[in-house]
Parts: sequence; C-alpha cells; structure tokens
Amino acid sequence: MTDEQLPLSRRERNKYETRRRLLSAARTLFAERGVSGTTIDDLAEAADVSRATFFNYFPSKDAVVSALHDGHMQKLGVLIDGLLERKMTTNERIRLVLEDVTDATHRFREYLRAGELERDPAREQISPERTEQFHDQIRRLLDRGIVDGEVRTDYSAHFLAQTVAAVYISSVQYSRSPGAQDADNSRDTDSFDDALRFISEALEPRDVIS
Repeated sequence: MTDEQLPLSRRERNKYETRRRLLSAARTLFAERGVSGTTIDDLAEAADVSRATFFNYFPSKDAVVSALHDGHMQKLGVLIDGLLERKMTTNERIRLVLEDVTDATHRFREYLRAGELERDPAREQISPERTEQFHDQIRRLLDRGIVDGEVRTDYSAHFLAQTVAAVYISSVQYSRSPGAQDADNSRDTDSFDDALRFISEALEPRDVIS
C-alpha cells in the first residue's frame, strides 16, 4: 500500500471536514452578501466553528477567496481534461467551457462581483497569478486546436489564450453592468453568442480566412 492509499486519521478527517465547512459557508455567504458584506465572524458561525479555529485554517478572508478560486480552477481543469478526451472541435470545447464558467458567474454573482473580477485588478500580488491560471487552462484547449489544424499559428498560443479570456471576461462584466441587469436575459445570451462568434473567427487559421 502506497502513502497515497493510506486512510486518513481521525484528526486529518476532522481537519478536512472543518476546512470543507468553512469553504462551503464562504461560497454560500459570498453569493448572498458579497465578500465585503461577509465578516470572518459570519463565516465562523455559518461553519459552526470559533473565530480562533477560522484562523487556524485561513489567515484572512482574502485567503478564503483565494482558496475558492483555486477550487474553481481545479474543477475547470477536470472539465477540460474530459473535453480533451472527447471527439469535438476546438470551438465546441471553448463553448462548453465558457458556458460552465458563465453558469458559475450567475450562481455566485455577488461573490464574483465583490471578489474575483473587480477586486483583483488592484491586487498586484494575487491578480496576475489567478489570471494566468485561467489563461493556462484556456491554452490547453488551444494547444489541441493547433495540433488539429483548427487554430491559427501566426500568434502564440499564450497570446491567443489571453485574448479569449479577455473577450470572455469583458462580455461577463457587460452582462453584469446595471443597464444589462435591468434588461431581460436575451441581452446576456446575445453578448455570450457574440463573444463566442468573435472568438471563433479570431482563432481561425490564416489560410481559411477570406
């Protein structure tokens, strides 16, 4: 039996469960109140732990946001692993990935508004690392697309991944603007479809562009 296969001790299971409860509480409260509207005491109470116990797991509320983001990226990686195993075009894979991320932005609208997209640009030590994680995941799709002859090669895959991410984030931010939120859901759909069409056209190999 390898170390990875050894069962967790009761202490390790308790630590895992406490951390899981804290993250679950954060996910729920951030979605309801936003990051700035949630206190550490709120998180501790919702997870049924003391304030001191909270600090045994996270040094700050920002550390919880970072942990949630890391969890999102891990899930995104698993999703992309599955898509790369299926027979489909690069555009189809990108659509499914962005649909999945878009669903998360709607389910956790307040958390993302206060936590990920608006606060990060001012956080020089955190934002670049988080952004690059997203770029790296998108690049995995593009690298396969290049091998399959579906993605242009006159620009680097890294630059194209940055471009895809920028177009997507811009469309999400637009869909969450006050004017767009007051309109019906058709504007969200139109913005998403326009973003996908633009990405598809921008990624086409040069020799198929008329």
